[in-house]
This record gives sequence, structure tokens and C-alpha cells, in this order.
Amino acid sequence: MQDVQRLRIDLRTQYPEIDHVYNDDYLHKILSMPGNSFESARDEKVIKALLWRRAFGVDVLCDTLRFVCDEWVQIESELYRPQPSTINLCRSNTLAWETTQGPVLRSIVGKIDWSDALAIMQHHVVLIEYGISTILPMTSANSFHMIVDITQLGIFDLPPLRVVQNLAMLLQEAYPERIEYIHIGPVSTSLVLLFELVKPLLTRRSRNKIKLVSNVTHVTTE
Repeated sequence: MQDVQRLRIDLRTQYPEIDHVYNDDYLHKILSMPGNSFESARDEKVIKALLWRRAFGVDVLCDTLRFVCDEWVQIESELYRPQPSTINLCRSNTLAWETTQGPVLRSIVGKIDWSDALAIMQHHVVLIEYGISTILPMTSANSFHMIVDITQLGIFDLPPLRVVQNLAMLLQEAYPERIEYIHIGPVSTSLVLLFELVKPLLTRRSRNKIKLVSNVTHVTTE
């Protein structure tokens, strides 16, 4: 773990949050990725993710939305007030954690107002952060799978490209190496076309993490 300690020493002065945001095993995983030098992992993965957290206001957002007694509640704050649509999405249970096959964040996508891109992003961030702080430690894991169930969506209900771009950015920049695979289904012609539009925006490694499946109820994630 000498590389991890070196990373912390390099960044602690400018990014003191590194010590409470990332544990040693996760940082070691990023630093050990094939083809990454220490410098590129530090600059392109860790620093970019830390800068993104600051710009998006992740800590403030998560301080104002807490999961208490099996319900998402708003915590009063003078610094920030989440928009009602974000709170409603968190309470909708369209994103929920499962642990029967390791940590899995399951998304059940129904009719949704895709125009509220910020609320959709905040919803995902809040649930991912909750999983990292609460669910992953219970399973001794540092990464998780996502299962995206689009059974309820009609052929014309798929999200606009802008929303998909934002969510792809979560995979690549905001949470590098947190997501093992994203399983999306049931597969359809419109889903394949949407994926083809998104593929040029993804790195090769990220593309390989996305699996289009015919049946999302029988996905093996162990």
C-alpha cells in the first residue's frame, strides 16, 4: 500500500477530503489498473473525481438528504435546499440497493420527466453515495453492479441523449472503478440504437462494462 500512502501525501494538502471519501483498498484498485501510471491514475482518475465532487456539491447534497428509518428525509440546512423533484425521486424507490448477490444498485425505470436532468443526476449521486458509505462496507466490497430495468418504458420513452451523457459521466469521471458492470434490459431495437449513440462518448473500458441483456430478473452479479 505504499503507492496509496504516496497518493494521500501528494493530495492531502490540496484535497483533504481524500481521507474520508476514499479508503485504501479503493485507491489501490485505481492505482493498480492495467496501463495506468501512478501519475495518470492520480491526475486522470482521483483528482478529476475529487474536483467533480466539489463542483457538484456532493457532500452538501448528501448532508441534506438522509436515509432514516427506511425513508429518505430532508435535513434542514442553511447552505443548501434540495429541489422537491430530487426528494421525490429518492422516495420513489426507483433506485434501490440489494445485497443477495453482492452489492447491486437496481434501477426500475418507469415514466419519468427526463427534462429534469439535475434531479435525475442528484438522485443517482445520493443513492450511490449512500451505497458507498453504508452498503459496500457491509459486503466488504469497493465496487458494485447496476441493473437497469426498462421493462415499463415504451419505445418512445427512452431517455434523451443528454441524460444518458450525464449518467455516463458518473461511470467514467465521478466514480471511476466503482461500477463493475451495468446490465440494461430487456434489450430492444431502440435501446441498441441509443447505446450506439452513446458508445463514442465512452472509453473502451467503460463500453465493456455495459451489458445489454434480454432478462434483467436473472442477472448473475456474483
